[in-house]
Amino acid sequence: MTIKELKDLISSIPDDFIFEIEVEKEVPKDELIKRAYPYPIDSQRCQVKKENHDIGWSDGKMKLNVRITDDAW
Repeated sequence: MTIKELKDLISSIPDDFIFEIEVEKEVPKDELIKRAYPYPIDSQRCQVKKENHDIGWSDGKMKLNVRITDDAW
């Protein structure tokens, strides 16, 4: 996703909304069959702070660092 695409995506969102990132991971089939509720994706909310970013001018990428806030994984 480019920064322009991100700006377009969030252009209509009010300024007081909170920004969160949710990381998803596919559950392997052998693990999925062991579960009582076989949902094929695990997700985890991550903490995002405005200080945790890097604008990589040399490689043209903006990176947001996130920290998973519990030990579910």
